[in-house]
Amino acid sequence: MPDPATMANVNLYAVLRNIEDLVTLDEEAGKLIAGRREAIGFSVHGGPRGVLSFDGKGGGSFVRGAAKTSISLWFSGPEHFNSMVAGSGSPIPLKGLTKLSFLTGPFTMLTKRLESYLRPSPEALADPAIFKATTELTLYTAGFALAEVGNADPVGMLNAGRIPDGIIEIGIKDGPAVSLTAKGGCLSAAKGRTGKARASMTFADYQAASGVLGGRRDAMTALGLGEVAMSGFIPMLEHMNKVLGLVPRYLA
Repeated sequence: MPDPATMANVNLYAVLRNIEDLVTLDEEAGKLIAGRREAIGFSVHGGPRGVLSFDGKGGGSFVRGAAKTSISLWFSGPEHFNSMVAGSGSPIPLKGLTKLSFLTGPFTMLTKRLESYLRPSPEALADPAIFKATTELTLYTAGFALAEVGNADPVGMLNAGRIPDGIIEIGIKDGPAVSLTAKGGCLSAAKGRTGKARASMTFADYQAASGVLGGRRDAMTALGLGEVAMSGFIPMLEHMNKVLGLVPRYLA
């Protein structure tokens, strides 16, 4: 059974974080926040904190921890926050009461568009542009969720603690990537490549990444077919993959 505290971290730091990329990758999402300068703060009692900001020009950004906000939302605990993400709960607004229409309107529509990318229908994946954006967002979600599961899930922590210090790059050849840094048993994720990776897992193309990350292709089969390549210090990847194997239970 998923750990509620770990799920709250995944929901904020790996799932909702994606909105900063969604508004760039999806034209309709960008239109929803065009001309709006807002910063939504999420604060979970005993759990994660973060701020999702929109710059008024159709762009977005997400930061962990505290930052200046125009709207502040408070949650009594991880379960409360998770219920909001699942669509069955509501936050407690502490700031920006006059801007609640933004939450119930554009922001809610953004979360629904994000869900359509992270849980796409076969028909949607037939569109090349949607397929590419879906794969990129799925890669980011998996990479950032991996770090949260390795830092909070009891089994994930055991395996993350066995990953030697260094950077692991998970990405698509000639495409987007996530750099996972392991240090003292703790994991952190960032978009992009650092050029200083000690190990890497590289998908041959978007189709390979979509198949493996979407659960439609077994990773070992993909490896045997050359759809994914692993290089560098392999023990890092072996332990990382054990953590990665736990991620689906938090994204189901």
